[in-house]
Amino acid sequence: MCEESGRIMSMTVQDYTNFEALEFASNYGSKNPVIRFLLKRFDAHLISVLESVRPHIRTVLEVGSGEGYSTDLIRKAILPTTMLASSDLIPELVRRSRERAGDNNNFVQNLHSLAVRSKSVDLVVALEVMEHLPSPSNALEEIARVTRRWAIVSIPYEPWWRIGNMLRGAHWSDWGNTPDHVNHWGKASFSRFLRQRFDKVEVRVSFPWLIACCEQPLAKETTK
Repeated sequence: MCEESGRIMSMTVQDYTNFEALEFASNYGSKNPVIRFLLKRFDAHLISVLESVRPHIRTVLEVGSGEGYSTDLIRKAILPTTMLASSDLIPELVRRSRERAGDNNNFVQNLHSLAVRSKSVDLVVALEVMEHLPSPSNALEEIARVTRRWAIVSIPYEPWWRIGNMLRGAHWSDWGNTPDHVNHWGKASFSRFLRQRFDKVEVRVSFPWLIACCEQPLAKETTK
């Protein structure tokens, strides 16, 4: 393990091109009443953040959308006239997301190199993504490049996430770290990380997660 810029990085990263070998499990499928309660509260907090920017957005891109549970939530929170697209690195998750949404506005792309023009969307959403990335600063730079103004980013709230895992008897051999969480932030360090690319950052606690609403000066779309 090594520590850098307020985050701790593990050297073990899963191969996302091999879905069958991934340790993949969605919390949204959990029957644990505590997890379901925490997810319901997280969803409510996320909707509140989305509603705060809703009047200003006409286009939304969700990156790292997984199976599409969060995409469904975003779709319900934004205006019906707002265009929503989602993407993930893993083709199997994009397929599942398309099945769930019943449309084709879900596509495969790498967050480190988004196939999207600069300043072409009003809001970029990245939920539970940054903790998995070997180069989170590069991903943040891409998010800031693509958005005209807003970004909403969520992560596990550390060290409470790992403490919670250990209290329920999970991942003891790695001090409670969820497999493939290679970055760990607290509230202050996460805010500092986001301020590398955004002028205004508000970090809210939805235990055991953090949800940040980020804003930069409104920009015009470019041809890049």
